[in-house]
Amino acid sequence: MLSKQEEISTYEAQEIERLLQEKKQSLSSMSLKDLQQMLDDVWDQLECDNNQLNWDKIGLFYSHPVWLLNGLFAEQDALSMQNRRAISDWIDLQKETIGSVLEVKV
Repeated sequence: MLSKQEEISTYEAQEIERLLQEKKQSLSSMSLKDLQQMLDDVWDQLECDNNQLNWDKIGLFYSHPVWLLNGLFAEQDALSMQNRRAISDWIDLQKETIGSVLEVKV
């Protein structure tokens, strides 16, 4: 259950529902491939282009409700959670040598 501060907007709920209905999916039946296709579809719907960067469109993409769906999916996917924990553990081990995650150079 979402707390009062974590409630999603009507638009976000409707957009998530639209994405799931469009693909005839439910969160519990969705695969990683399905989610990746949804992300690609939203990218295309917003007319984003990785060859001609439009930062306004890219901003819309990364603020789109599909990312809420991505987070919900990750919470139910064992491999996604394993990856999340591994990244978190690595950051925790590095906390003495880096001031923030944004300072990490790969």
